[in-house]
Amino acid sequence: RTATIEEYVSMVFSELENEFLEFEAQTGKTREELIELAGPVWKGANDFEWERGIGSYETNGEHFPYMVCHHGPGLSGIKRKKALLASIDESISTSTSDIV
Repeated sequence: RTATIEEYVSMVFSELENEFLEFEAQTGKTREELIELAGPVWKGANDFEWERGIGSYETNGEHFPYMVCHHGPGLSGIKRKKALLASIDESISTSTSDIV
């Protein structure tokens, strides 16, 4: 699965955080309300990029960069790697299950 926008914001302190703070001031909406509004757009962007990467590889054999991470407490490096790889395998089989 892709990271949710909440997970992304909590992991990466970037311009996105500044934009949310600026939008809070401009709109009067709370950070949580803004994240809720942005959630569907975030998911759509992730879905689009994932499909774009699959298409790039299937059409041209070109690899397409896609950032992946695993978010969860208390895992050793090897357990986190295994969980991440299992999640990728699950995503691939889910996205290709209608093809087979």
